[in-house]
Amino acid sequence: MRRPRADLNDRRAACAARRFPPQVSKFLMVAVKTRAFCILREFERAQTELVGKAVALSDGKAGTVEYVHLDELHGLRITIGGHDGRWPVSTIKFAQA
Repeated sequence: MRRPRADLNDRRAACAARRFPPQVSKFLMVAVKTRAFCILREFERAQTELVGKAVALSDGKAGTVEYVHLDELHGLRITIGGHDGRWPVSTIKFAQA
Protein backbone atom coordinates (compact mmCIF):
# COMPACT_ATOMS: atom_id res chain seq x y z
CA MET A 1 0.00 0.00 0.00
CA ARG A 2 1.47 3.36 -1.03
CA ARG A 3 1.62 6.24 1.36
CA PRO A 4 0.06 9.52 0.36
CA ARG A 5 2.53 12.10 -0.96
CA ALA A 6 1.76 14.53 1.87
CA ASP A 7 2.75 11.90 4.46
CA LEU A 8 6.18 11.47 2.84
CA ASN A 9 6.73 15.23 2.77
CA ASP A 10 5.83 15.48 6.47
CA ARG A 11 8.37 12.76 7.30
CA ARG A 12 11.08 14.51 5.30
CA ALA A 13 10.37 17.79 7.07
CA ALA A 14 10.56 16.05 10.46
CA CYS A 15 13.96 14.53 9.57
CA ALA A 16 15.28 17.88 8.40
CA ALA A 17 14.18 19.49 11.68
CA ARG A 18 16.28 16.95 13.64
CA ARG A 19 19.54 17.85 11.92
CA PHE A 20 22.22 19.54 13.96
CA PRO A 21 23.57 22.99 13.18
CA PRO A 22 26.80 22.85 11.11
CA GLN A 23 29.12 23.77 14.00
CA VAL A 24 27.64 21.01 16.20
CA SER A 25 27.83 18.48 13.36
CA LYS A 26 31.49 19.30 12.81
CA PHE A 27 32.26 18.90 16.54
CA LEU A 28 30.45 15.54 16.67
CA MET A 29 32.27 14.27 13.58
CA VAL A 30 35.65 15.18 15.08
CA ALA A 31 34.71 13.36 18.30
CA VAL A 32 33.57 10.26 16.39
CA LYS A 33 36.73 10.18 14.25
CA THR A 34 38.94 10.62 17.32
CA ARG A 35 37.25 7.70 19.09
CA ALA A 36 37.51 5.49 15.99
CA PHE A 37 41.21 6.33 15.66
CA CYS A 38 41.82 5.37 19.32
CA ILE A 39 40.03 2.03 18.84
CA LEU A 40 42.05 1.20 15.72
CA ARG A 41 45.32 2.20 17.41
CA GLU A 42 44.62 -0.14 20.35
CA PHE A 43 43.59 -2.93 17.95
CA GLU A 44 46.89 -2.59 16.10
CA ARG A 45 48.78 -2.64 19.41
CA ALA A 46 46.96 -5.85 20.44
CA GLN A 47 47.84 -7.46 17.11
CA THR A 48 51.50 -6.57 17.54
CA GLU A 49 51.58 -7.95 21.08
CA LEU A 50 49.67 -11.21 20.49
CA VAL A 51 50.15 -12.55 16.96
CA GLY A 52 52.77 -15.30 16.96
CA LYS A 53 52.77 -15.71 20.75
CA ALA A 54 52.07 -19.05 22.44
CA VAL A 55 49.00 -18.84 24.66
CA ALA A 56 46.98 -21.08 26.96
CA LEU A 57 43.30 -20.33 27.40
CA SER A 58 41.22 -20.80 30.51
CA ASP A 59 39.37 -23.75 28.90
CA GLY A 60 42.63 -25.68 28.35
CA LYS A 61 43.20 -24.92 24.65
CA ALA A 62 46.74 -23.94 23.78
CA GLY A 63 48.57 -22.85 20.67
CA THR A 64 49.93 -19.89 18.78
CA VAL A 65 47.79 -16.84 18.08
CA GLU A 66 47.27 -16.57 14.32
CA TYR A 67 44.87 -13.63 14.09
CA VAL A 68 43.35 -10.94 16.27
CA HIS A 69 39.83 -9.95 15.24
CA LEU A 70 37.84 -6.88 16.17
CA ASP A 71 34.25 -7.98 16.67
CA GLU A 72 31.72 -5.17 17.06
CA LEU A 73 29.61 -7.23 19.47
CA HIS A 74 32.29 -9.00 21.50
CA GLY A 75 35.43 -6.85 21.25
CA LEU A 76 38.84 -8.39 20.64
CA ARG A 77 38.89 -12.08 19.78
CA ILE A 78 41.78 -14.35 18.84
CA THR A 79 42.19 -17.30 16.49
CA ILE A 80 44.56 -20.05 17.63
CA GLY A 81 46.36 -22.30 15.17
CA GLY A 82 45.01 -25.87 15.17
CA HIS A 83 41.66 -24.95 16.76
CA ASP A 84 38.47 -23.88 15.04
CA GLY A 85 36.76 -20.77 16.35
CA ARG A 86 37.51 -17.42 17.92
CA TRP A 87 37.96 -16.74 21.62
CA PRO A 88 37.78 -13.53 23.64
CA VAL A 89 41.16 -12.10 24.58
CA SER A 90 39.98 -12.15 28.20
CA THR A 91 40.20 -16.00 28.23
CA ILE A 92 44.01 -15.96 27.86
CA LYS A 93 45.37 -17.55 31.02
CA PHE A 94 49.03 -17.52 30.02
CA ALA A 95 50.90 -15.79 27.18
CA GLN A 96 54.49 -16.38 26.14
CA ALA A 97 56.76 -13.66 27.51
